[in-house]
Amino acid sequence: DMSSSNQSAFSTGANLSYNESSNITLTIQGENTLIGGNGRDGLQIGADTQLTISEKDAGDSLTLRGGNRGDGLSAGGSTLTIKSGTINAYGGNLGAGIGGNSATIEIEGGTIHAEGGECGVGIGGSNGTITISGGVVEAIGGDPDEENSSPSRGGCGIGGSGCEITISGGVVAATGKDIKSGIEGESFSTGENG
Repeated sequence: DMSSSNQSAFSTGANLSYNESSNITLTIQGENTLIGGNGRDGLQIGADTQLTISEKDAGDSLTLRGGNRGDGLSAGGSTLTIKSGTINAYGGNLGAGIGGNSATIEIEGGTIHAEGGECGVGIGGSNGTITISGGVVEAIGGDPDEENSSPSRGGCGIGGSGCEITISGGVVAATGKDIKSGIEGESFSTGENG
């Protein structure tokens, strides 16, 4: 089960979507799975929306799977804050595990596994901001999709073109595929640590 406050929810083919310009707190309870249809995301946040995710009890989990060309969790143009919980996010072909263009992604805690689909990034997107200050984070870029894309490139673990990345805490492992690096972006810093 999951509960949310101040929500405006509707269906657009994603398993769960939140309308634009909302301020939402999503509380994970137990084990949950959201799977997007073809071309859709597992969980989609509308533009200018702020979503905060936390767990009710230790061990509560949320698994998100995007359909073909869909993200596991799409936060384009929005702000996503993860405070706690176990979150496993998988992008479909060309989709990010957790991401979206111009997204602000803040990870303060929890156990996060995010994996891009073919050519997709683990966590990130173009022109976004990613801040990791806590938690255990594993981000894996997707493999090349040589069958449907030429030339094909894999995905980076964390980042994207024009992305600003700050990692100041937590345990972070980022793996890129093919010619992509674990972390890629416009800028990268370790905050107060360096």
